[in-house]
Amino acid sequence: GLPLVRGFTLIGAILTLVNAVFWALFTVFYRKLRNYDPIRVNASQFSIGSLILALILPLNPQIDPSTDFIEGIVYTSTLGGALSFFLWNMMVKVEKIPKVTVLSFSVPILTTFLEFVIYRVSPYPIQLVGITFMFLGILISRARSIKG
Repeated sequence: GLPLVRGFTLIGAILTLVNAVFWALFTVFYRKLRNYDPIRVNASQFSIGSLILALILPLNPQIDPSTDFIEGIVYTSTLGGALSFFLWNMMVKVEKIPKVTVLSFSVPILTTFLEFVIYRVSPYPIQLVGITFMFLGILISRARSIKG
């Protein structure tokens, strides 16, 4: 892909933005799916996601099906993906969606902060921009819920 910043590519940035849109849509539409079985919801969600991934894979001819790549896909598909969504779906059954969403957006902020404190790894400027947007989104959503 076209490098934007060391380690970041245009296709990666686009996929991240597309992911954010789909996450927002899922959060909104999940209100209608709330009473459905979370396993079925996740299975449908990951089936559709797999189909989309299969369609865009040819856009990156540099994919190397190495052991690390396969391990990464397996981790992302199970623990990093399906299990995370399943737990999220279970949490929204007991808590309101805006609160759970705010908590989920807090994770990357806290992770970046802890990575800096524990390992002295400075975040990239683009990470700080993203964290700023997430933090502002959390503040705006909390301000609306306090007023309403």
